[in-house]
Amino acid sequence: MAPIPTLRVLVFQDESTDLWVAQALEIDLAAQGDHPLDALRSLGRTLAGQALADQEVGNVPFRSLEPAPAQFWRRFEKAMRLNEELPVERPWRDAPAPFVIAPRTELRLSV
Repeated sequence: MAPIPTLRVLVFQDESTDLWVAQALEIDLAAQGDHPLDALRSLGRTLAGQALADQEVGNVPFRSLEPAPAQFWRRFEKAMRLNEELPVERPWRDAPAPFVIAPRTELRLSV
């Protein structure tokens, strides 16, 4: 699997549910949590699961996914940079350690 060069993630609170959302931009995947870090952890699991599902059917991970809609990219540009790393677990026992989705992540918080 060739990793995404930089994975940008926007973290924001959904006003309709009060849940926090972590939205990947290079690939349109998102996850929710009660707190920003919960949302990021959930996104890490979602990314790992998607990579595993793609590989199980012989596809290159994430190749079938489009980038996130433009509204998230615009919001990302105005958001505050975070100094956190995206927590990504290995999706399967024999996955290379560390399992790398992107060698570099850029996380931003929108309030």
